[in-house]
Parts: sequence; structure tokens; C-alpha cells
Amino acid sequence: MDALQLVDKQTKLFALRKGVKDVVLYDKDLVKEKFQGLLPEQVLDFKALRGDASDNIPGVTGIGEKTAIELLLKFGTLDNLYKELEENSEKAKNLKPKLRETLLQYKEQAFLSKDLAQIDKNVAIDFSLERCSWKNYDKEKAATLLRELEFYSLVGKLPDPNEQVKENMKLW
Repeated sequence: MDALQLVDKQTKLFALRKGVKDVVLYDKDLVKEKFQGLLPEQVLDFKALRGDASDNIPGVTGIGEKTAIELLLKFGTLDNLYKELEENSEKAKNLKPKLRETLLQYKEQAFLSKDLAQIDKNVAIDFSLERCSWKNYDKEKAATLLRELEFYSLVGKLPDPNEQVKENMKLW
């Protein structure tokens, strides 16, 4: 799950397991459990090593989930893994020769995969809370748009444009 890289002490992630009723709330501990000891900040490097066919992220050819987890538990980060490999450190020397060769051969692909998988958290967003207000909106125009988009069940749920926002619908 791409968004797990965003989980931290302030951010948790709701994810659907099956259908819309079975929901999981991921925090740091649950991410660590799901990825056999990896922290949320390592999820991106995990995806860089293992790849993700559904997102067209190649990863390192021949590296699967188990090996990616083992490497990150041993080296911490993708950057540190390649630093240790290039310095031929004792830690790196303990890797199987074929694995070392594969990692070095696909280094560029690993970092490309990391770039492809990374969610940009610093996107400028033009946001105005006032523009989000739905008071005095054109109900007929909204209904027409919903029908065009085939959201028929929502048409009947449109509130009266002048209706007070109910307490349970307030953002804060």
C-alpha cells in the first residue's frame, strides 16, 4: 500500500480490507507488524527493492518481499544499503555474492523505483475553507452534474441550499 509511507505519530491510515465494512486503521505499530519489523519510513525503500507490478514499479529484479525486508532490517535504508555495498563493508561482505551482484547491477533501477513510489508531501495546494462552503449553492446545477456522473443515489441526498449545517456534519 503506497500510502503507508505517510504513517507517522500524527498520521494514521484507514484502509479497506474487504468491501467497505472491514476497515483497518494503520499506525506505526500495525505497519511494523504487517511488514515484519519495518517502520513506515522504510515502506518506500521496501517498494523500491521489491517493486510493485500494479504500479509499474520495477524494483530490483530477483528481490522479493522476504529479501527486501531482510535487507532493510539489516541496513536500515536503501541509501545505507548501497553505501555499505560500495564501501564493501563487513555487513555488505556478509551478503551472498549473487545478491550483492544483483543489487549492484540494478542500483539505478532501485533508485528509479524509489522515485516512482514516493508520494510528494510538499505539493502546493490552493485551498480556501471559504471556497469549500456549500451554503447557497445551485442545487439544480449540482443535481445535473451528479446525474451526468451517474451518482444517482446522491441526487436525493442533496441538502437544501439554505439549510443549516447539522452538528454531526461540521468539520470542527
